Amino acid sequence: MDEIRNYMEETLISIDREQSLSDGLKVLQSNSVSSLLITDNGKYAGIFTETDLARHVIAEGRKLSKIPMSVFLNKRLITLEASHSMQEAYERMRSSHIRHLGVTDGGEFVGLLSIKDFANYYHNAFNADDSERGDIDYFMQKTLAIVSPEQSVRAVAKTMKELKTGAVLIGNREVCTGLATERHLLQHVCKALEAGYDSQIGSIKVQPFVSIPCKESMESAYQLMRKHNIRHLAVTDKPSIANRKIVGVLATNDFASYYSFKVAQDVAEEDKVRYYMEENLLEIDSEATVQAASQLMREHNAGALLVKRGDKYSGLVTERDLIHGVLAEGGKASDTISAHQAKPVTIDTNRSMEDVLSAMRDNNVRYVIATENKRIKGIVSIKDLAIYFKHKYVSESVEND
Repeated sequence: MDEIRNYMEETLISIDREQSLSDGLKVLQSNSVSSLLITDNGKYAGIFTETDLARHVIAEGRKLSKIPMSVFLNKRLITLEASHSMQEAYERMRSSHIRHLGVTDGGEFVGLLSIKDFANYYHNAFNADDSERGDIDYFMQKTLAIVSPEQSVRAVAKTMKELKTGAVLIGNREVCTGLATERHLLQHVCKALEAGYDSQIGSIKVQPFVSIPCKESMESAYQLMRKHNIRHLAVTDKPSIANRKIVGVLATNDFASYYSFKVAQDVAEEDKVRYYMEENLLEIDSEATVQAASQLMREHNAGALLVKRGDKYSGLVTERDLIHGVLAEGGKASDTISAHQAKPVTIDTNRSMEDVLSAMRDNNVRYVIATENKRIKGIVSIKDLAIYFKHKYVSESVEND
């Protein structure tokens, strides 16, 4: 497999935690980058991105000179060793919901990977097939963020924050004059500072409107984005300009998902997660007690429970969480599950069990949630992993004998 070290960015731009955000913007502008590593006593401790600026600074109308870079150290800098594969790195980014991944070598910070690096890696490493049309409709973002040209930069940043999106269309579904991204807001504020918050979005430099019909191939969309050097592409319902409507937006991370999905299709069926996962899911309400969770585990001889808050899953609680939370940390049997549940690690059902091993090892967990089209389908335990390796390698050894 291709190692991260061969694809990471080795030129690291950083700023000390005690410097102000206005200082940080000067560094961003002078180096033409969209993210900064934050140092604490000379060590890399966090990262500041264009998303942070749009959602947590511009949207809230905060003064740049009053914000120390240390404010952004509340996000843990997630890293992976340089010897890991690019596919493992992408899984780490996907499961952690991040767009930048730190790279270490023997524990020393040596590089950085972005989601764009993955899109390019997958595209170059695996044969692109231009004949597979219609995939755009499956991978594009269908929830559109549309703003009028008269809206302020700050109002647009608020919309991005509320909808958790990195781009907004300017205009409407029928007539769009451009597309504004977090990077455009960053570039504008770097020059205008706080005065730029009140600028109309239609007056600042944004991406010209570039689109592709939804029935075209992902390969065609990728090449179109490379041609125009853009990270977002509008998707329309038909190729003709007359009466066409915008139905979605493609972003760089959608291409990383697409190519990763294509790789997963090459996994032998008997090696896929779906073949070994446990589909009979046990659930418990987030307000239930630790004692109730323990009893449910004992009754069903289970080691993990999906935690629900209302009608949505909010996490996973395992027997190890209960042991650590109650016995090791002095918790009580009457504590609610929400106080001890773990952040779940997920993996697509089409991935291989080898990928499950990597996910468990990298996150130090013994259970992984299996998903399909962002819906939970099952749970894979370390026991399931043992069964897989026994079937695959012990059986192969017997056959070879």
